[in-house]
Amino acid sequence: MKPVTDEEFNRFRDMCLNHEGWHLVSQDKWNIGYTMKTNSSSSLRLKLISNLFKPYSLELIFDMLNDPKYRKEWDVNLLERRVIEEIDEHNEIEYYSIKMPVVTNRDFVYQRAWRFNENEFIIFNRSIKDKRFPPVSGLVRAFFHISGYMVRKENEGNKLYYICHNEWNGWIPNFLINTIGIDVCPSVLSKMAEGCKKYTEWLEKQQPYERPWKKLLYY
Repeated sequence: MKPVTDEEFNRFRDMCLNHEGWHLVSQDKWNIGYTMKTNSSSSLRLKLISNLFKPYSLELIFDMLNDPKYRKEWDVNLLERRVIEEIDEHNEIEYYSIKMPVVTNRDFVYQRAWRFNENEFIIFNRSIKDKRFPPVSGLVRAFFHISGYMVRKENEGNKLYYICHNEWNGWIPNFLINTIGIDVCPSVLSKMAEGCKKYTEWLEKQQPYERPWKKLLYY
């Protein structure tokens, strides 16, 4: 498995910042939501831009999102998340399974990559097919075309961009796809922001443990 290239990170950044072809579907004080039409009834293509993370430093947000021990504290849909293989300091293969309302729970096998500098960071995922990790009984294997975050310093504070292009696969009704896009994902951002608020206090109460994403923080 090859590490993600600079070109791929740049393409993800452009996807966050360029709204051409996206359709505005929601807007409030904190979040702006866009969707893009797909060719599959089980596919969701969504972009959210959030101001909920202004009070927090880039490094705190980055640590909170990367910390698997803390994930269960804010991700109420999490069933399991584990690292399968480390490719290098900025790339790994992970397994992730989530609870789904109404329908069968889903899981993913994917490559996860990240970059961090003093002005922004990017974390993004893309599914892989690997014979070592066949589908699990009782779960539907879903697929990330691309999914992830960019957080960058802007004039009024840090702004978070979330991109999601997922194939949920299996049976899933249209109303649930719409609910995930319009209601569930913004709710997850709110839980993430609350997670940022509590992360430092939580971390101080833990025994020291390895945080491999900090081995080579700046790139």
